[in-house]
Parts: sequence; C-alpha cells; structure tokens
Amino acid sequence: MKTTRDEPVWHDSVSVWIERLHSTRQGLQQPDAVERLRMRRQQERVLPEWWRAVLLFLRQFKNPLVLLLAVAVALAMALGDYTNSLIVLGILLLTGTLGFVQEYKADRAVKELRALVKTWVWVCRGGNWQKLRQEDIVEGDCIRLSAGDILPGDCILLEARDLHVNEAALSGESFPVEKDANPAAEAGEEAARKAAVFQGSNVVSGTAEALVVRCGPDTKLGQITRELGV
Repeated sequence: MKTTRDEPVWHDSVSVWIERLHSTRQGLQQPDAVERLRMRRQQERVLPEWWRAVLLFLRQFKNPLVLLLAVAVALAMALGDYTNSLIVLGILLLTGTLGFVQEYKADRAVKELRALVKTWVWVCRGGNWQKLRQEDIVEGDCIRLSAGDILPGDCILLEARDLHVNEAALSGESFPVEKDANPAAEAGEEAARKAAVFQGSNVVSGTAEALVVRCGPDTKLGQITRELGV
C-alpha cells in the first residue's frame, strides 16, 4: 500500500495505481477495506479535547502587541512596579479569556453542524455498490461520481462522461475544469492532470468512476492545510 506521496497523482496510470494499492477496477473487498480503515485511524493523531482547549487559549496571546505588553509587564515587575504590572497583566488575561470563550463556542458549534451534515459516497465493495460516509473511504476504493458530489480524496479516473469539476478551493479557478479518464499521452503534463480529481473539489456536471489513491493529510488539500498551518 506504499505510495510516493511527493509525486502528483496523475504521474502514474490507472494500472500502476491499482497494482500499488492492491485493488481492482471493482474496488476492494469489504474485509480488506475495513482493515485499511482501522489501520488509518490508528495512525491518525487526534489531540484530546482538553489539550485542544489549552492550545486555543495560548493562541489568544500570539498577537505581537500582546507579546509586547507581556514583555513590558515582566520588565515592570522586575523593576518593582507591581501595581501597574498586575493591572496590565489582569487586562491581558481577561482579554485572552474572553477571546478563548468566543472561539471555543464557535468551534463547538461548527463541530455540531458537521455532525449533523454527513457526506455520503457511492462505493463499490466486493462488487456491490453501496453508500458510505466520506470518512469511511480508504485508499483503493472505487467510487461513483455525479453532479453535486464532493470528492472524498485524491482520485484517478477510471472512466468519465462529460465530467466537469469545480477546483476553486484548490486553485482559485472560478470556472469548472473539464476532466478526461483517457487524456492523450502526447499532450503533456496539463492533459495528464485531467485524469485526476482532488479532495476539496466538487462535481459540477457529468458522471464518472474513480479510484481513490490518497486520503486525509496525504491529499493535495491536506498538504495545503499543513503549509498554511490550519
């Protein structure tokens, strides 16, 4: 199941990806998919809720002005001006606490909304098509796409019919991008890229079947998120 994470998805053909992921054009068998999902979740590092709250609180003091005031407080205390330094310190802590409470409530509200809105994907498991939650998709799954669907991972197209995908979240391109499962080999890199679709994009029109080759942090969207420190 090892993949070359630094290489673009479209650099390898469908047959290479199928062999590398030990999959087929009909997707995975159910036991194999379940085992892959279990292994992926074991590898995911999920911070405890209390530690996430601590990091969120500390993030309130990353502002350069706040750091400057904190240094001023430390210098004032070192010079013996405890009254003024304690007043400023209290204001800083109060401001940070209020910001933390607001962001924490907003974060909880977003999580509750995400729990209510589930994204489902048509997946072929053991030769049978079924609907699964997006978070249950694994590398090697064969999925079916149609207008309105959100990509659950980076995929290589198996077949496509008049497929157009919105990639604005990744490239900033406002117009839908045409995709092709069999781009002309002599057309170069740009044409080869048409055979790949990416997590974070959605289908505008057409239908397709695709092989999921990367999920979660290994996707193009995951790389962008890490670079931005989100």
